[in-house]
Amino acid sequence: MNAYYIWIHPYFPILPAPEQIPLPDQPLALAENQSDGFQEPLSAISLAISAILALIPCPLDSNPSSEESIRWRRTYSQFLAKAALESVENESDRPESSVEPSKALDDSDEEITREKFRSPVPLELESIIALDLLSIYEYAQRGNLKKMRARAGAALVAAMSLRLHQRSEVEDEYTEAGRRVWWMTYICVCQGSIVSNTVNIPIPV
Repeated sequence: MNAYYIWIHPYFPILPAPEQIPLPDQPLALAENQSDGFQEPLSAISLAISAILALIPCPLDSNPSSEESIRWRRTYSQFLAKAALESVENESDRPESSVEPSKALDDSDEEITREKFRSPVPLELESIIALDLLSIYEYAQRGNLKKMRARAGAALVAAMSLRLHQRSEVEDEYTEAGRRVWWMTYICVCQGSIVSNTVNIPIPV
């Protein structure tokens, strides 16, 4: 969380403002031969953030510009990005539909029991945030416009299904989080249209 507010939030403020000033970053070096013993984050949002942070050269790396160091950072970053996308899909999956196809038509929300990544951000927004971050990752790191737009499009559909695009007269502790997620999602969709030279249809808000 601290690293997010130092490296990502100033350029992509999709999470609410920090409750306190971030502490100096204290990264840990992870060598390629040590990766087997490292426990990756579990939630989609933490995996997506980690995928971006993994690209930042570690101060403890004696030669961060070397071909081997760059290759390792990019390889591990891509591994985390794939894990984040898989986590998003797992949270929306209904395993029982494999034997009972009618279950796939059930739109009722199942309760997610894991711990929140950030207290003022409801769990149902985390997958959308992860998709937005993965959209930026696909464009800025891999130059994959097709995947960039696919991630942003999926985030937009999910955001609209939660009615984030509709202004609510009732405000609560999650209001700011919802507004940030909606507008950053909209920005990702617009950015995807701009860089791929396609027409973006405005959505009423």
